[in-house]
Amino acid sequence: MLLSTVANGYPAPLIINWGRDFHKQGGWFGGSHLGKIDGTLDALEALASDEEAPPAERLRPDDLVLIVDAYDVWFQLPPRVLIERFLAQNAAADARILAGWSADAPDAIAAPTQRVI
Repeated sequence: MLLSTVANGYPAPLIINWGRDFHKQGGWFGGSHLGKIDGTLDALEALASDEEAPPAERLRPDDLVLIVDAYDVWFQLPPRVLIERFLAQNAAADARILAGWSADAPDAIAAPTQRVI
């Protein structure tokens, strides 16, 4: 996966849980399966924190985060294509949501928007 991301021009990845031993944590079950979620959440929280991440590496509200479980994964298209397709899928989902959303009610709220695929 790393070779294909470099070859396609993706930014440097943040590798999470590298070298983590999932069998040494007493009372914790789930092994690497839950560790993927736990480790990813910890990393995202650290990158969003004002204290823990350098200013240039902090997540901003409009940043796009790509979470990949890298077993047998290859990136075949450049980031521009991935981002264009992500935005197109979200726009299509927003249109479907809006088509079924009733904004005519007196207490209607704005239709939700799609942000995750």
